[in-house]
Amino acid sequence: MKTQAPIIASIDLAATSQNPTGWATLRGRVVSACHLFSDKEIVSKIHECNPTLIAVDAPLSLPKNKEFTRKADREMQKRRYLVFPPSFRTMKKLTVRAIKLTKKMRSEGFNVIEVHPASTRKALRMPTKEWSKIQEIFSEHGLCWRHKNTHTHTTRNRRRNSSLNRLFTPKAKDRTARRQNRRLYRGFNKE
Repeated sequence: MKTQAPIIASIDLAATSQNPTGWATLRGRVVSACHLFSDKEIVSKIHECNPTLIAVDAPLSLPKNKEFTRKADREMQKRRYLVFPPSFRTMKKLTVRAIKLTKKMRSEGFNVIEVHPASTRKALRMPTKEWSKIQEIFSEHGLCWRHKNTHTHTTRNRRRNSSLNRLFTPKAKDRTARRQNRRLYRGFNKE
């Protein structure tokens, strides 16, 4: 019996359900993307595809002890990766929504991580905003796209998130990606 490829889900969460949240999955080398709105839709989609990993492009925690930034934010900024701290007024609503969804997913046994796709692309020396060049790079790696919505900026970000997260899974087959992964996260594991 042939085993199914693991599914990696990526969520580019909107601060409110009135705005589209980007959803992308990567199964093998096929990326599927669409827009979702409500938390109920997001949870339903997670249950439908039962992903091995859920990568959320949103802060999954608030700073502790009334600090303005988290340790991870300070580390990213020290390495010249520009991130907005979750305590920014415009980020707080997004962070609270992300924490609520993450808590629910983790309580159901899902593996959820926080990602910052622009920093990932920068670390991999990929273009950060030029979609046609990014798509070309992914196509060179054999990825193909299936999407339900129009090619909006938001949908493109979701596809990139899911595709980039594949490079950061333990079984990444590309030696270069594994090396870059180790370099990027080496400093984060030192407490």
